[in-house]
Amino acid sequence: NRYFLAGDTTNGKMFYEGIDWKKALNPQLQLSNDERSESYKMLFKSLAINFALASNFPETFKLIKGLKEGYFRRNLLIDIVGELQEKEKEENCFMFLDSLYKEIDFKPKYGLKLIRLNARFGTQSMFDISLKLIKDAPDKKKPRALQNFIRGVAMNGYYYKAFNYVPDYVSSSNELELYTEILKVEAHNISVNKVKSVKNFIDPYSNYESSAAFEGSLWTSGDMEDAEGGNIFVRLGLEEE
Repeated sequence: NRYFLAGDTTNGKMFYEGIDWKKALNPQLQLSNDERSESYKMLFKSLAINFALASNFPETFKLIKGLKEGYFRRNLLIDIVGELQEKEKEENCFMFLDSLYKEIDFKPKYGLKLIRLNARFGTQSMFDISLKLIKDAPDKKKPRALQNFIRGVAMNGYYYKAFNYVPDYVSSSNELELYTEILKVEAHNISVNKVKSVKNFIDPYSNYESSAAFEGSLWTSGDMEDAEGGNIFVRLGLEEE
């Protein structure tokens, strides 16, 4: 990360080429629960995101395909799309979304952050994809799925559109929640414009949020999917960009 954040892709690539990939890609190592396994997965994640931001897509997909755990691979694809959106490289997102949708067509487990990122593109086709995902969700997951969708729409300033996606049957508290999201977006935009570096700004929309866990569901209820494929990560506080 240090090399990539400093824009030193040469040393970053040298570090990457010095990794013992035969060991790193060993399925037994990846699927074990020890610290080495977690370290390698975090390394894969960091390298894949940074290669995607540097438009080195062959290496990005090499890393993604090397991951043996489906939940981690799907989470990584979602994270890459989010990072590309943050850096205003939306045109590069769709190859990763395509890979993700090919996976969830067979096993529909993924974090609801995907719905938020889809909506954030601001196009009707992406709205339609998100609405289909929401429609297919179990009833108890629909409110949180809709919340993510409305947040994604509102993040681009489509406030009237976001309001129109609040179903007629929702309570006044749901409408208040939408207005709260709009105010958060405005506060975020104002803060980003005031700080010298976006990297020093804590963005509540880019990463994760805390939530209660739901057990035994094909849908994961939270932003990201966990190793069991049906629960969620509980993440307290905000992460710095």
